[in-house]
Amino acid sequence: MATTTETPAFSRRLREATWAKHQGLDPTSGESGKPARPGVFDLLFDGGLSREEYALWHTQQLFVYRSLEEAARGWEDHELYGRFVFPEVERTAALERDAAHLLGAGWEESLRPIDSVRAYADRIGNVAAQWGGGFVAHAYTRYLADLSGGLVFAKAVAEQYRFEGPGMDFYRFDGIGTPKEFKDNFRSLLDGAGFDIVEGDRIIDEVLHAYDLNGAMLDELADAIHGARGENGGR
Repeated sequence: MATTTETPAFSRRLREATWAKHQGLDPTSGESGKPARPGVFDLLFDGGLSREEYALWHTQQLFVYRSLEEAARGWEDHELYGRFVFPEVERTAALERDAAHLLGAGWEESLRPIDSVRAYADRIGNVAAQWGGGFVAHAYTRYLADLSGGLVFAKAVAEQYRFEGPGMDFYRFDGIGTPKEFKDNFRSLLDGAGFDIVEGDRIIDEVLHAYDLNGAMLDELADAIHGARGENGGR
């Protein structure tokens, strides 16, 4: 009797395909010919990231979320992709409050995206606004990360900079139940979306590309921080 191999749930395929990328974000080793130096995450957790350096990293994320959440407006009424639009977790307004607190008056005029952030935001604008699967890929990459590792960052930020409100509003998700409930629901939606193999593979590829873009952002920020300090690692 012939046996059949069941195709794993899409959320599982996605998680397994991206695990290595997730583990490799913000490396401290000198991979790919890059000089070894602490990454942004290491500096934060070790207490070595100044308030100004934290502000640089934190506020750059605003451009990414503006692009993603502008794309979301175009999918709100879509029968399928509208299921993945969650205004309750959107981060733009929170990041704008944080930027005002961290950078002070006139922050909107002074804040400009670094090259890697501009590339990341442009990719989202070009892909997520035009292709529903692209929107799903970037929403998955950003929001599920925010509700996982992002909450670990929140503890470190609160301890290091003594923020209680603005400055770390990005990490507050008052509009949802628990992070686990939200993530489980998002994964259930992925599994129930009915993506065929070709579309699923395309979404996975876009998630992998989003990880690369996020890694490039962290890399450029680390280089800027170490370069400003006059340390080895700036290019």
